Amino acid sequence: MPNIYFFHGPDTYRALKTLNEWKRVFEKKYGPGSVRELPASPEPYHLSELSGGVSLFNRVTLNVIQNPFGSAEAEPALDIDDFLQYGQGETSAANHFLLWQRGSLDKRLNAVKSVLALAKSGKIKIYEYNFLSAEEALPFIASEFKKYGLKIKHDAGQKLSQYTATPDGQLDTWAAANAVSVLAGFAAGANEIKIEDVDAVIAPGNPEDAFLPLLRSFANRNAADFLRNLESLTAAAEADNQILGALAALFEQVKNMLAVKKLSQKGLNLVEIEESLGFKKGRARYLQADAQHFDEKELLNLLEKLLEIEYNIKQGQVPAASGLVSLAAVK
Repeated sequence: MPNIYFFHGPDTYRALKTLNEWKRVFEKKYGPGSVRELPASPEPYHLSELSGGVSLFNRVTLNVIQNPFGSAEAEPALDIDDFLQYGQGETSAANHFLLWQRGSLDKRLNAVKSVLALAKSGKIKIYEYNFLSAEEALPFIASEFKKYGLKIKHDAGQKLSQYTATPDGQLDTWAAANAVSVLAGFAAGANEIKIEDVDAVIAPGNPEDAFLPLLRSFANRNAADFLRNLESLTAAAEADNQILGALAALFEQVKNMLAVKKLSQKGLNLVEIEESLGFKKGRARYLQADAQHFDEKELLNLLEKLLEIEYNIKQGQVPAASGLVSLAAVK
């Protein structure tokens, strides 16, 4: 069996859950402390050197390294040439490596092609995780409710999958799992989730749909239009959680503008950015245009401001709509 396991794909609930299950199984088999999470390092790790780093107290160690190929925020965590050389040789039975690339792989890169070729040889084991398709969404949602001893009606499951979908119609498992948790608490004492429960508790999370006018005026730094769109959204909202949905959409917009800006500065073109971030075709161009209205420091400050607003709303310190009004004055 190979002792290098390589996970890659969007950072979804499903992928992280699997990663944690692997770590739990490993510790159960080899004892506490047999899993070693390697922290971010200013210099890339060399697997050939790490292979000699087994703990004195554990015969077998699982070393977990995140983003071996790097990310928008960090340089590659591994020396890829050393990784390939180590993987092609005789690897230590005492050291296992679990590499988790939080994002899509650019399969045009020679280093990525070499890693995939190494997998075909059986030297390493590769697992790809992605957002769930529309066909996979309902079984996933049903399985999550089953953990709470609940069922969900078919039409309610369809509505929940729509509310927690990515812009291109795939299921965001982080959003779905969080929605299931909220609904399970809301439906205490019930046996089945109905469509009225979904509409009462869960706000649509697709920023390309319900909140598009608000996002456009925000990205263009048009305070007057932003306030008008916010007023329209507030008037139509039936509960504060829908305003919190708008806040979440704004946070996602700012986060994506920052990521696109950073990747553009690194020299990636729009196609490469979309592949790196898992965006549908054409989305990076709009985000890049929006990001030109802000510098990097402003976007970082906005992320902090949005988190502060969310905290104040959830603590009951300000009404939901009033919290968003303050964004019109952000410079």
